Amino acid sequence: MPRNWFKVGLAVVNTSFPLAVYGAEFSTGPIPKYTSNVTSNDGIDKQSSTISTTDKPDQVESWFKANLPKGTTETTTSDGAHIFYLPNGATVDVERDGQGSNIGMTWQAR
Repeated sequence: MPRNWFKVGLAVVNTSFPLAVYGAEFSTGPIPKYTSNVTSNDGIDKQSSTISTTDKPDQVESWFKANLPKGTTETTTSDGAHIFYLPNGATVDVERDGQGSNIGMTWQAR
């Protein structure tokens, strides 16, 4: 007897992800941890995480300027995001999120 296969919406999409995607331990790696008015810390994987805060982006940027290592460079994108490039290859991305900020961080896992 022949079988008929039907594709139904997302039912045929493989939605399995590596275990690290779910509930990754929160870390900021070699990047100083921002702790002022934090509303959430989310570990994405072994080399990236995000922090949400109610602090405005200029306050967050000032804190990182004072706390990142010597040799850090920075740029501002056309949409206003501020990106810091650390000498060890890590990056910190500060973006406006409503009345607060999102901080995205990436680094080389060791």
